Amino acid sequence: MDFNKVVEANKQNIKNIIRLITREENEDLEQEVFVKIWKNSEKYQEKGSIKSWISTIAKNTSLDYLRSSYHKVSQNSDSEIIHFHVLKIKKFHLKKISLNLNDKKELQKQSIN
Repeated sequence: MDFNKVVEANKQNIKNIIRLITREENEDLEQEVFVKIWKNSEKYQEKGSIKSWISTIAKNTSLDYLRSSYHKVSQNSDSEIIHFHVLKIKKFHLKKISLNLNDKKELQKQSIN
């Protein structure tokens, strides 16, 4: 695996995943992903695409970052920021529930007709 080629080919994909999950530009996370790719390159098995493998590393690194930043915020007891994160999580779950309910209503309408 030519590391430089892998980095160039996947740089934008990694940025996009980090931005999608964390909702921020974060060069430190990008670097962390590249370090993990470098350190674990021998573990990569060519069963799947390298892009999928790298995307999974970027996703997991981003989620770890969110968990740790939330943990740090809660330790600082900054209640406004904690409240904001809780509201974001609740809003996300309410959207999922709403979408599921709309799907069920649509199915009920179709079965009645």
